[in-house]
Amino acid sequence: MVRMLAGLLLVLSVMAALAADHVVNLTPENFMELVGQDRGALVEFFINSCGACKKLGPEYEKVALAFRKVKKTVLIAHVNCEYHPLVCGYCNISNYPTIEWFPKGSMTAKIYSGTPTSRGLRKFVNAQAKNHNKKDLY
Repeated sequence: MVRMLAGLLLVLSVMAALAADHVVNLTPENFMELVGQDRGALVEFFINSCGACKKLGPEYEKVALAFRKVKKTVLIAHVNCEYHPLVCGYCNISNYPTIEWFPKGSMTAKIYSGTPTSRGLRKFVNAQAKNHNKKDLY
């Protein structure tokens, strides 16, 4: 029984690590080179002490996992505003979590105001990316 439980915990932790790897961590060093360039970008701005941010985390990871096959077309990323306040200041972020869509080739963001679920976020990304691709990506 203990081995089975340990095995299950190992599988769950590996799955969580794989999903987390699909969300790109943005910093002052890579923000401008990744966002607003050759693909649309969904960016979550968060702080560690935010309860709503913690609740959104697993849903956001599901979104990143869903779009992993089209990462050349859509970037799913986040910024920890406690560690990278310069990026959050540049984007005028003052509430957490904030989710914004940056279209391909543009630094003019559209704020996501829908439900904070993976389904709602996937629909939003598809609607925004459709402007360039004319079809759902996921």
